[in-house]
Amino acid sequence: MRRGLVLLVTLGLVALAGAGAFVVTGGLEPAPEDVVCTRLLDTCGMEQDEYASCTADMAAWMQRHPVETEGLAVCVTDATSCSGVSGCLAGAGLRSLGAGVGDFFRGMGRALGVR
Repeated sequence: MRRGLVLLVTLGLVALAGAGAFVVTGGLEPAPEDVVCTRLLDTCGMEQDEYASCTADMAAWMQRHPVETEGLAVCVTDATSCSGVSGCLAGAGLRSLGAGVGDFFRGMGRALGVR
């Protein structure tokens, strides 16, 4: 009986410490698409009713282009204006476009027998 009580108290203390660490560190970080769309809302005057479609579109785009969009959330967080946020988005878009163009020409070269 005593051993079970000690185990229960120990588990309770561990859970309490975990909950305390969660509160102190601010919990979970927001998803990158939430960060981007929140910055668009804050700096560019995006309408609140556009937020849900923004996060859905951004999540889908980030999933299709994980390498190209790496660091996008950090970029928009550091941006201080709508122009800065737009520049971050344009840069990530051009980066993914560049990767696609490279793949296109490599595929075309293979199809034409050029190595």
